[in-house]
Amino acid sequence: MIKMPILFKNIEYDLLMESVSLESDKDYVNKQIQSDDYINFLHQHPPNRTENVDYYILKKHNVPIGFITICYDLEGDIISAEPCILLSTKKSINTLKAFAILLEFLFFEKQIDRLEIKVYGNNKQMIHIMNKSDFCYEGKIDYVKMVNGEPVSILYYSLLKEEYYELLS
Repeated sequence: MIKMPILFKNIEYDLLMESVSLESDKDYVNKQIQSDDYINFLHQHPPNRTENVDYYILKKHNVPIGFITICYDLEGDIISAEPCILLSTKKSINTLKAFAILLEFLFFEKQIDRLEIKVYGNNKQMIHIMNKSDFCYEGKIDYVKMVNGEPVSILYYSLLKEEYYELLS
């Protein structure tokens, strides 16, 4: 088992994150990107960055259950990432697993320096995960947009590479 911060210990990692390379994976991601749910999500939650975007598929027992988009920002020698996890299942354990796999991938494989997480105030599940994690709460912007007639805020969190490695030691 991968050693992860306290939040992720004792979790069986039965999810797999892969580059979108197989035709069936491309078809799955394209179908998801064109779905009303994803289009509505992007309309309500546009990414800060639209360049340097990678797509990865999440599979459980070799069956696609979602995908991850990662927007990279290259500022000099600093690499920041703004990921988005979209799962077809709403089980919180799958969200935790996907999040843990994503952290390991970004800090070890992509060697990012800073991870930025933007959570919308109506995403109670992710707010709960972030509040239980060791991410630094950066702040909140109230009433960023209206979703279903309700004002929604954005909460910002971050984790530096050094902080992540310290959590693992």
